Amino acid sequence: MSDAKDDETALRAKMYHVVNPQSSSWEDNLAADMMAAYPAGMVKPVSFEKWVEALQISAEEAENDSNVDVDNNPAIRLVEFYTKASLNTDKNRRVLPTAASEVASKTLRELGPLNRAWLENWMVQWGIKAE
Repeated sequence: MSDAKDDETALRAKMYHVVNPQSSSWEDNLAADMMAAYPAGMVKPVSFEKWVEALQISAEEAENDSNVDVDNNPAIRLVEFYTKASLNTDKNRRVLPTAASEVASKTLRELGPLNRAWLENWMVQWGIKAE
């Protein structure tokens, strides 16, 4: 016979944070890796705050012109999220607990940090860079 408490626990939804449990540093390597992944001259580095500012302007202009084209500027969909993130004065990285996710997923357990090879591959997949 099962205990009612055990039944209740078994019926609870499980939540997993499906994020890479390995961190990467923007300053130490990702910024340089990102610049190397894009074709020369295609992008220029700016601070997150400046990028959000430009995104806000772009979103406002698109809205004023009644020409919100999320295919050409998909980040517009998340302008409010990015705006709030840019106002965060605590520049420490946010960490989602991944212990349960790692127990459930061999892939997450063995996943390394974001790296230049992945960025290069994404640029090719997205059609930004030739193989």
